[in-house]
Amino acid sequence: HGVDSESFRYDKAAGRFSVEPACMLSRPAWDLVQRMLELGNLHMQLCAATNAALEAKEGWSLLQQALCEALRDQLREYYKVLVVLMAKAADDPGGSSSSAPELTLRRLWTWLQAPLDRMRLLVSLS
Repeated sequence: HGVDSESFRYDKAAGRFSVEPACMLSRPAWDLVQRMLELGNLHMQLCAATNAALEAKEGWSLLQQALCEALRDQLREYYKVLVVLMAKAADDPGGSSSSAPELTLRRLWTWLQAPLDRMRLLVSLS
């Protein structure tokens, strides 16, 4: 369930990602991280809903099956955004170049705002 790191963990009991207490962040950074973790939480909810729907296909109408497939298509689009962001992060390991880092926390948030809005809508539909 998700990818844990030194700074973030997925709490199975609570069903959500959280910041490790030992991770020290400024207030603005903490606020941005909380919004981004919401995206991870929504992603986990949507995955759980679509997986449960696929396992219980028996007795489902064609409309319900089509909605489930549309949700999965949207998840694939979200994964494409993540691939782009991972490539940007890999191009700038630790910001070691003399220029400004390509992927800052604010830039990451800018990239993730549209997927977050979309994920909120999709979870409300699932």
